[in-house]
Amino acid sequence: MIVLPLAFAAAVSGGINRSTLMDRLPLRFEPGPEGSFHAHADGLTLEVRGSTMLAIWTGPQGQSEHARMRLDGASPEARPAPADPLPGKTNYFVGSSRWQTDVEGYGRVKLRNVYPGIDLIFYGSQGVLEFDFLVSAGADPKQIRWQLESSGPSHLSRDGDLVLGAAPGAPRWKRPVSYQEIAGQRKAVESRFQLGPGGEVALALSSYERDRELVIDPSLAYLSYLGGSGNEAARGIAVDGGGNIYVTGFTTSADLAVSRTAAQTAFGGLTTNLLTGDAFVAKFTPAGALSYLTYLGGSGDDAAFGIAVDAAGNAWITGTTNSTNFPVAGAYQTKFAGSGPNGSARIRGGDAFVAKLSPAGDRLIYSTYLGGSLDDLGVAIAIDAGGNAYVTGSTRSTDFPGTSTGFQSQLKGVGGQDVLPSYGMTTFNGGDVFVAKLNAAGTQLMYATYLGGVLDDAPFAIAVDASGQAVVGGYTISTNFPTTAGAMQTKFGGIEQQTPWFHYGDAFISKISADGKSLVFSTYFGGQGDEVVNALTLDSSGNIYFAGSSSTPNLPITRGAFQNLYHGYFTLPFEIEELFGDAYVAKMKSDGSALIYLTYLGGSFNDAAWAIGADAAGNAFVAGFTDSPDFPVTSDAAQSKFAGDGMQQPYILFGDAFLSEISADGSKLLYSTYLGGRVDDMVFAMALDGKGNVLLAGNTLSADLPVKGNPAQPAYAGFRALPQLLTGDAFVAEYSGFVLPPSIVISTVSDNLNDGGPPVPGSWFYMKGTNLADVQRFAGPGDVTSADLLPTNLSGIEVKVNGKNVPVWAISPGQVNAQTPGDASGSMTVQLFRNGVGSNTLTANVASADPGIFYYNVSGKNYPDGLFLDYTLVGDPAVASITRKARAGDVIQLYTAGLAPSPSGVSHPPAQTVAGVGVKVGSADATVLGAILVFPGEFQVNFVVPDLPPADYPITVSVAGKTSQSGIFLPIGQ
Repeated sequence: MIVLPLAFAAAVSGGINRSTLMDRLPLRFEPGPEGSFHAHADGLTLEVRGSTMLAIWTGPQGQSEHARMRLDGASPEARPAPADPLPGKTNYFVGSSRWQTDVEGYGRVKLRNVYPGIDLIFYGSQGVLEFDFLVSAGADPKQIRWQLESSGPSHLSRDGDLVLGAAPGAPRWKRPVSYQEIAGQRKAVESRFQLGPGGEVALALSSYERDRELVIDPSLAYLSYLGGSGNEAARGIAVDGGGNIYVTGFTTSADLAVSRTAAQTAFGGLTTNLLTGDAFVAKFTPAGALSYLTYLGGSGDDAAFGIAVDAAGNAWITGTTNSTNFPVAGAYQTKFAGSGPNGSARIRGGDAFVAKLSPAGDRLIYSTYLGGSLDDLGVAIAIDAGGNAYVTGSTRSTDFPGTSTGFQSQLKGVGGQDVLPSYGMTTFNGGDVFVAKLNAAGTQLMYATYLGGVLDDAPFAIAVDASGQAVVGGYTISTNFPTTAGAMQTKFGGIEQQTPWFHYGDAFISKISADGKSLVFSTYFGGQGDEVVNALTLDSSGNIYFAGSSSTPNLPITRGAFQNLYHGYFTLPFEIEELFGDAYVAKMKSDGSALIYLTYLGGSFNDAAWAIGADAAGNAFVAGFTDSPDFPVTSDAAQSKFAGDGMQQPYILFGDAFLSEISADGSKLLYSTYLGGRVDDMVFAMALDGKGNVLLAGNTLSADLPVKGNPAQPAYAGFRALPQLLTGDAFVAEYSGFVLPPSIVISTVSDNLNDGGPPVPGSWFYMKGTNLADVQRFAGPGDVTSADLLPTNLSGIEVKVNGKNVPVWAISPGQVNAQTPGDASGSMTVQLFRNGVGSNTLTANVASADPGIFYYNVSGKNYPDGLFLDYTLVGDPAVASITRKARAGDVIQLYTAGLAPSPSGVSHPPAQTVAGVGVKVGSADATVLGAILVFPGEFQVNFVVPDLPPADYPITVSVAGKTSQSGIFLPIGQ
């Protein structure tokens, strides 16, 4: 698929980038006559009719301007169709009779197959129309051309943009950029607009390999500041199924542009501590318009660090507060339990909070304190399909609520070192990790538990798997942090000695049972320096992607990793206060027993990853900050040069943000770019929308960030001086054009030998479908474990039956063969995973017997897989010289499957005989000497060849009233 993002910005009266709420609303397309669609904005009218788009707007001097785009050679069958229904309906009352009521509105209009294999989508926000060409693999982008008629002369700018008119600020379409991926590397393909006579516009492409997919380069599609006259920082971001974006963080500004109907319209926080003011929550439309913005806080200090969103658009937020009047609703804990603010430079004595905000941002569905008598800090939140909230954070409270139900009921940590929930903020003393689960209504604490050792332990990330098990990651300086047998690393690795005032120690990752009463696994991750898990996410099979920073130069980097050498500071310069070292990216098995891959990611100075996501192909996206001018970037980076340093902390330079994409096996850097201006810029949160877009949030002190799209706030608003922390403005960014991986689809599940037949316990079955694997191979002796277990992962391919891994024998893009569990009965659900990415699920019946004969094909005829007692292969020597025909009285060892249930999982199953087996050759019943299990899922049936005239006879095996497949022939000679 190719996505060509072409932005049409109307020069409406008063300028394009206005700050009114109307300007931030999405374009609303409504049905018109003759299958057309219309949209209206302040000074702008749009019409999509067939393959023609007409835009009429008011110019800067009040004059009427227009542009008409008409596709040349488009299919006459292409008709605009609505997509993305918008809330609410419109009523038009014109005169006494021309009334229209309950008119539906849509966020997008799509024309399918305007050219063969090419779709066209219109969408946008007030004052801005955008449209994408979606070009499928194999389609020819040279088909795309249109006639452009406009009230002003069109021309190409020096940057290759198509400009509609000569006036300053005239609308323009940005120049497209494209590439192909060849041998794991992205090769740029030059693409540009071509302006012909009479207003004809086409796309010109340089030469490229036609049998490979051509894609648009990932680019910065949207960037907006979010802030007021004080300091802001975004620390959490989420996206819903409709592409709406939710952001949370904290602010010291009393003049944020909050929505009129916001749940809290007035700023209420203090401004005396490093972490000050109120939390905020914002929602943006898919086009980047601001849907709502609300404060969240009381009269003390409040800050939000984590956000999640459910299918209904409810936003779930967690953070910390020392406000005794923090807004509560329907709460589990209605009263503040901490000791309250003490006027120091840090928050002390606060509680964590958990809040659920309505889709419109106009009310709190519930909001609750969560804490004991000392410091409690919520840093991350996840929700399950039932709307239960899983929250993690740090606590020093010995009376944290609900911990009597958890696997660790007592606080162990001393709480002497500051926690850095958002780097640069020494806001909070540590202690132990807490993990808590709240019901969907927020009225019941389903479990809570401490997690930690004798020193300080702090989490930064949480995720929940399909079975309700919470996975938590962070850092610990406790040498007795709880670990489990079989975990990847059970011993503490060390502490960075060059950083004098703060230590991460080792990272940790722990998985907690669904009821909170036990550790499924828990492991350290680290060497002699400092390591931290700042972010983690799960794929559909439960594998764990995690990222952070490391100052250890000899981490156990896996073979083939993209960056196998540490590039960061070895000796910390005098003017730098903390050693982060390099960022790292890792993928771990779902049971915590081993790494699937681990790679460094960094340059010669400090680098740290703070956000991670994984797409449906298993590629990892990571973001954070880098102070390295030689941070690895790709040739197609949106920003290839390091831009700036300084101001947030006098002895810690954060430099630029970065965004990188790592291949599914950790071996390739698919994309990497800086993002920043001349001062400090940091990304702390990420979300993937599943449509090829990556959403980022963080904070910046740069007034020159590359604002893109139709930003809700185009200009930097400034910051206050100390004692408040310098964070500048929050920002939200979107990168678009990442390749959507093909779906993994199982279409058929069947017994291995009998097409359409039911699998038998212990036998082999096949799945057919598309994109099941990227290689073709069989399992070999080297794939069997030292414990004689068959492989359950073959080149990244796994199969789960009833939720449990089963052995995999053969893989190919169109078919995968796996073993039926020995204890299966009735029916079984089957799902395939490719590098951790799951397919659809199919259900198959299971039978106690479904006999089949293994066979081979020569010259179009199927012969049974059998041996004579001298080990000669049964067959016709006229077509296969290594074979011979059977003779009366010969004993044949015939290889079959599905005769009876058998054990699974081991390469040498115990001997098992089967009674009642029959063999028929033609119409004659052969004498069966015995049937025995000889290999996994494979039975050997010994029989005596009956006395028959020379010919090729059909052969079948029967048991329990069932007969094997037809079409297999036993040749009998003289």
